[in-house]
Amino acid sequence: MSGIAGFLSLNQNHKIISPNLQKMLKEIRHRGPDSNDFYFADNIGLAICSLEIKEAAFKIDKVLHNEDKSIFLICDGLIYNFRELRKTLKKEGHKFYSENDTEVIVHLYEKEHLNFCKQLEGNFALALWDRNKQQLILARDHLGVKPLYYNITSKGINFCSEIKSILATSDFKKEISFEALGYFLFNRIIPAPLTIFERIFSVCPSTVLVFKNNKVEENKYWQLHFTEEYHQENKDLVIKLLRKELEDSIKERISFPLPPILALSGGLDSTVLLSFMKKFTGGSIKTFYVRYPQSSLNKNREFNRVKEIVKYFKTDHINYNVNPADYLEGLEKIIRSFDSPISMFSGHYFISQLIQKNGFKVFFEGDGSEELFGGYWYHFFSRILEDYLNYLKRFDFNKKAFYKKRNFCFTELLFLLENYDWRFGQPPVSVFPFKIASSLLNPSVARKIKNNTPFNYFKDVFCRTTAQNFINTVLESDIHTFFPNHTLQVIDRLSMVNSIIPCSPFVNYKLFELSGRISSALKIPDIRVGKYVLKEMAKDLIPKNISSSIFKEGGGVPMREWLLLDFEKFVKSVLSYKRLKKHSLFNFEFVNDLINEHYSKKDFQWYKAGPSMKFKKKGADHTIKIWNLVMFQLWWEKYFG
Repeated sequence: MSGIAGFLSLNQNHKIISPNLQKMLKEIRHRGPDSNDFYFADNIGLAICSLEIKEAAFKIDKVLHNEDKSIFLICDGLIYNFRELRKTLKKEGHKFYSENDTEVIVHLYEKEHLNFCKQLEGNFALALWDRNKQQLILARDHLGVKPLYYNITSKGINFCSEIKSILATSDFKKEISFEALGYFLFNRIIPAPLTIFERIFSVCPSTVLVFKNNKVEENKYWQLHFTEEYHQENKDLVIKLLRKELEDSIKERISFPLPPILALSGGLDSTVLLSFMKKFTGGSIKTFYVRYPQSSLNKNREFNRVKEIVKYFKTDHINYNVNPADYLEGLEKIIRSFDSPISMFSGHYFISQLIQKNGFKVFFEGDGSEELFGGYWYHFFSRILEDYLNYLKRFDFNKKAFYKKRNFCFTELLFLLENYDWRFGQPPVSVFPFKIASSLLNPSVARKIKNNTPFNYFKDVFCRTTAQNFINTVLESDIHTFFPNHTLQVIDRLSMVNSIIPCSPFVNYKLFELSGRISSALKIPDIRVGKYVLKEMAKDLIPKNISSSIFKEGGGVPMREWLLLDFEKFVKSVLSYKRLKKHSLFNFEFVNDLINEHYSKKDFQWYKAGPSMKFKKKGADHTIKIWNLVMFQLWWEKYFG
């Protein structure tokens, strides 16, 4: 894996000089601390810094080129089907000069032109310079695993793996995008192509951008469609197809000569991966688990499951304890890793740090399964809503009018689902509803984002979904919103900041295409069972109590407990009047009332919720609201303070 950066001057007589690119590359050296390479010609400059993997000595990340050196490429990522592509291209007469997996991209472009990404299976963000056509191409993988940003100025185009490279250029003036700020505060995500900075944009997933003759052309090379053709009577066939696709996904990733390392969560997904890894390697698997010893009974239950899994599969296992003080200590590095504000409770930073300290550079992990098969609490809640909507159908004889009403109802319900975090039990804890914008924000700021309503964004996404079933519609909406703009960013940034490569076999566009063919009855048949078809597939692979359990902790670090019991002093310091007035974006009285209401009653209790225990705070619970504001304030101080 690598970090990439570059600059294309709009003046063809302007020569790019090395110090500018070196400065951009320096900001992302954590993505490739071992080596770097540059290419300068005409009005283009390309740079790449690389992470050296000793076990994969054949992989040497350089600025790559074709036979006559008319096409040049820098790429962050791995191409998993490069062997078969290489074999085919060689038969067609293409000549290779390295063993690099990404060299196939250069020759695919020669062959397929702008359709070259369609044949790639892997995670990638790339910049390709066609010297003959004088065109720059930027592209990202199907799902948006690897990041890629750019900004266009009067002088030219900067592009890079992380925004901080653009910020390092001398002529860039930092300004907050108020449209993006509105999305973050009220949606918790900033949807691509927007970023928190004015004039900096993200290349969207499954997109090729072409810069030529001072114009930009955007091409979408892949689109997910939900056909929902497989139903309950097709269960055996779906299990067979799912097993094959998942096995192929894991095999492709294990085929790179790397030691098998897995981050365990105690849940279904990582245990399924472990079973296949054990099967394919035949040897001992190294497993890691981050434990929060001061946390909830749920986390203690999770730890007991990890011990059971380790014993069952006989893994070489390491536990790592993280307490609230450790989390606060790591926050500065976490904030810097994102460039943009992001509200998250992930433990990825600590698991990647642990793996790095033990001398490894690549690890497997189980993210992506929830979006494929339905595993979050609001997915279960959507099961209830779907039953309710089906019930309503029986009483509406004007079907045309009903479906018109239903579309409006769906968009309202989706907005409700996306703006509540159902993981936190009863009652649901909301993020900031847009109607309180005038209370939260200072008047001048509220006016700037008044037309940017979160509801309109989700309504637009919802209306463009292809699924017919409500649960699948919610899943498809997740895949276009929260998944690429939050989940995948968290995985990439919190791993790469420690120079560690995350490997997620569930995050495979072929698995997502298969998921689109599966009806919700095989994902969440009722409110007690999620990921049904995955559990059925795993029956003969993992311990029975794990495949049959409905236990799901989720949420990473136990933020609700830590925020209430450990972080009060920290929160009040970060959101103090002295610090908030430096940017004057928020109404301090509103923020202060929010904090006082949250901490006025610090009583809490444990109550039984199904097979597990839930932490319930008495009185008002503003965990998500407060943490959103804390993360924004820390980000602002890092980049503007």
